[in-house]
Amino acid sequence: MVWEEGGEGGYVQNPQGVHHVFFTGDARPRAPPILEVSNMKLEENDACQVILFDSKNAALFYEPQDATAVRRSIAFDLYVNLHVPGFDDNVDAINEAACRTMTLGHLLTTTPIPGYNDRFHQLLFSPESIEAIFAKLAQLNIGPPPNTTPVATEDPNLKIKFQQWEAENIAKAATIFNAPLRLQGTYNNTLDFQDRLRARMLNDMRRSFLGLRFFPHKPRDGDKEPARIWIRDMGMTEIVLRVGQYFPIALPLHQPHLIPPHKLSLGGAAIYQNALELIANGYADADGLLYSVGTLAQALGDAFGAYKEIQHNPEPEINDNDLLIYQTRCLYLFWCADYVAGCMSRRVKSEFVKPKVAKAKKGAMGRDAHALLLNYVAWCLFVDELPPRPFHVRQPVDA
Repeated sequence: MVWEEGGEGGYVQNPQGVHHVFFTGDARPRAPPILEVSNMKLEENDACQVILFDSKNAALFYEPQDATAVRRSIAFDLYVNLHVPGFDDNVDAINEAACRTMTLGHLLTTTPIPGYNDRFHQLLFSPESIEAIFAKLAQLNIGPPPNTTPVATEDPNLKIKFQQWEAENIAKAATIFNAPLRLQGTYNNTLDFQDRLRARMLNDMRRSFLGLRFFPHKPRDGDKEPARIWIRDMGMTEIVLRVGQYFPIALPLHQPHLIPPHKLSLGGAAIYQNALELIANGYADADGLLYSVGTLAQALGDAFGAYKEIQHNPEPEINDNDLLIYQTRCLYLFWCADYVAGCMSRRVKSEFVKPKVAKAKKGAMGRDAHALLLNYVAWCLFVDELPPRPFHVRQPVDA
């Protein structure tokens, strides 16, 4: 029951405005549905309006003619179990003629009509509708995604720089052992295993196969280049001296020695932090690589923590390049930890030297480097057991 109050005399009268009907999901109002609207006399000159509608599937919005008027209403919930004779027949009779010539647009904004679902599908999949849909799609002008401008447009010489960077890496990779260096196998003694491991490390270091994200696109990216080049060009003699302190490696190595990517990411950040602390405390390494090594470790940590294909593709394809990139990043992160641990474990003469790093922190960095070496060896053994590439992996599903 609806009525209107307002005006200077405080009148009560039949609503003079317009009711707009919003059905569930509609953004635009419709005309009131075909329902009986009647007036009830309150007093001699006053009246109210009775409106029947389904409050679960529709909402009413009142637009008064008099801006000072106030709409009043009393709502009743009616539970009707009786069939009103002639109501459905009247609705069918009113809409049957219109249904024959109704378009899809009219159908979507007109209810009720008989056989709504059938009529909807007939109109939706009619030749005229399909033709109109494709005609509209053909008119769509989809531009390129944002930020897809090639980097070369920002720096005309970037392509040349990349070609030089890649050519230098390829030239170094040409010095590696051509024969496959599998760690899986039977050895006469531990020295044979150590020789095979060093040769495989040398191969991975020479390839410097870290991924394109390690190409220095911008000047600030060049901070990590000296450390990467130092590791790439390291000779076998230095490898023997540096790795020898971590032997003997307890064999066999199994999955528990593999460090999850998120922990490798944290490890890269920790190496960078320790490098900065050393610099802040006045340590000056003879090679001048400490800051570059820390920056490279941080970049490797960011790469380990980056977005993974498995996060949007439940069955990604794995090839040799994927495995080699991950393997090389594990090895380079070990060398970063080894370098920083070495700086933390020796005295370096400098007029700026302040109190040396705590003994416990030195030991922790050394243990981290050892764990990263074991992680690299365990990964190599794991890769040797994998089936021929490429192959697909599937994320485990909880039962």
